[in-house]
Amino acid sequence: RDLMDQAQAMGVDLMVVPLADCTDTSYQESMIDGLRMLQEETGKLVGQVVLSDLRLEPVREWREHLFESNGFACSFPLWGKHYSEILHFLASLRSERSRPLDAREGALRKPTRVVISAVADS
Repeated sequence: RDLMDQAQAMGVDLMVVPLADCTDTSYQESMIDGLRMLQEETGKLVGQVVLSDLRLEPVREWREHLFESNGFACSFPLWGKHYSEILHFLASLRSERSRPLDAREGALRKPTRVVISAVADS
């Protein structure tokens, strides 16, 4: 529920990619299939995949290889940020919900969709 609340507070659509199991192969297939489905549904190319990794270099390298080898650039806007900075940003979203994201000083560009991979198929 927190991810849905955060996406709503940021004013972005949310696309959930269900994961049937947690193997590397199924994760890779689900994510790439989800990105391709997003491109088909919107008729737009996915310019980059925005990931929330903070510090684990091997995980970052693995994701870069996965997505870039399939034609998707990666962005890691939270990389190296301190938890307090991230929490401050999330708190500011809550206090500014009535203002559009692009009207805020230093705002991020609004993505067409947000793809979330951390949802287990029930």
